[in-house]
Amino acid sequence: MRKVLAFLAKEYKAVLPPTIYFLIVFHVTAFTRGLMMESYGVTPAGSAMATVGALILAKVILVFNRCSFLNLFASRPMIFGILWKTLVFGILGSMFQLAEEWVPLLFKFRSASVAAEHLLAEIVWPKFWANHIVLLLWLLIYCIVVEMIRVMGATRVRGIFLGTPSAAPARKRAPHAR
Repeated sequence: MRKVLAFLAKEYKAVLPPTIYFLIVFHVTAFTRGLMMESYGVTPAGSAMATVGALILAKVILVFNRCSFLNLFASRPMIFGILWKTLVFGILGSMFQLAEEWVPLLFKFRSASVAAEHLLAEIVWPKFWANHIVLLLWLLIYCIVVEMIRVMGATRVRGIFLGTPSAAPARKRAPHAR
């Protein structure tokens, strides 16, 4: 029983930061999508979809982070790994965005192929790509922060960003102009 509780606690601690991050990202995206469509505000359905999307994407990212192919560039400068992970997560994100549009059509037409045909015919590609570009930027920021935490340690990064005196590096004072 203790092993199960320890495992659940470990999983909870691992999934919490990306879930919070993507909850914010997906709600901002849903809000801006609503503004672009001139329906000022966030609907409960849009908010629920953003929440579910954040939970799914956060867990998918945690599962994929354990795959060895994501560390292809571990011996190279950090930027290679960051860009590689952003690309992989971006592909997963685009698959999720397409699934988000496809699932309601599947329920409507009760056929996967018919739903796919309608999806390809009805999707507004400029809107899809605009949303995907925004998602890629958020994923890039996420990957940068995660890699910095991995390399520098959570305490040091927290100290640098939040100014914790014990963790932040000592800063040299600029000489006063005379």
